[in-house]
Amino acid sequence: MCILISTTSHPDYPLILLSNRDEYFGRPTQLANKRTLPNGTELLSPLDLGRKEHGTWIGVTSLGKLAVLVNYCEPNMTVSEVSRGILPIDYLSSDLDDDTWYTSLEESLSKKVCVRTSNVLNLIGGFTLVYGKLDIDETTGRIKPLNIISNRGDRGKIHAEHDLRGDLHQQIALQKTFSVSNSLYYEPWKKVDLACNSLSELVETSVFKGFSGEQLVEACFDVLSKDTFPREPNNDLLKLPETMKSLRESVFIPPLNCTPTSASPMLYGTRTQTVILLHKSRKLHYYERDLHSINDEKIEIKEQSYLFDLSPASDIS
Repeated sequence: MCILISTTSHPDYPLILLSNRDEYFGRPTQLANKRTLPNGTELLSPLDLGRKEHGTWIGVTSLGKLAVLVNYCEPNMTVSEVSRGILPIDYLSSDLDDDTWYTSLEESLSKKVCVRTSNVLNLIGGFTLVYGKLDIDETTGRIKPLNIISNRGDRGKIHAEHDLRGDLHQQIALQKTFSVSNSLYYEPWKKVDLACNSLSELVETSVFKGFSGEQLVEACFDVLSKDTFPREPNNDLLKLPETMKSLRESVFIPPLNCTPTSASPMLYGTRTQTVILLHKSRKLHYYERDLHSINDEKIEIKEQSYLFDLSPASDIS
């Protein structure tokens, strides 16, 4: 039950974006790392090694492209034929502009996964994808709108400053603070409202108190770690799908045992937390915290950070 939270309301940071990936702790995952694309662009993302496609749920490039993926909660929990993780990688690796990439997506995916169908997105499990190039408007100081698409719902924009003709969800498109989890973005769960309120309060507090960059980052991780998971008898034993709805009530999912007590423990919960800050100087900061299970009991946290300079003629550092 992953979540994305973002805001454009901070005067010094045109975009603050937070992400929690909730997953089985035993699922093979590579921490965020840089790699160079054929066109010389640097791509930074973690990788899901649990599927053959080795896709991702979040990533950025040295050109300022951003992609964040969350799953859509399907009525059944069957594994899709094609991994959703190929979508962010496909966008981040593409030289096409956003509109052209979207219109040519089916053709591009058909070649990559070698299937003979005119609708590859039907082979991919439900998803919502936020993507776009981080471009600051020199007049307003705000970022230009980002795109949002779902193969279970509508397509639109987020963080728009003016009305967008034809957008089905104008009210959401104009929000300065936005969040989406594993439902349609215009049918938010309770955790989405909690997340938006927490991030809005953080921005107000950080501006009033003059937070340093380090304090702001730590406060962002505090938002991602907001744990309101219902504590009820036997709720430490997750039995899907019976307790699935409880995951909709908390931004952070604590490690939960989702196997019978007689079997070896299988932990599920928030695995990776990511904070992305775009400063008005066009410095893009990427922070990652990974929670790993040690012997399926103790939780260890690994941290790393990266910096991109999105100014013209600048490279990643």
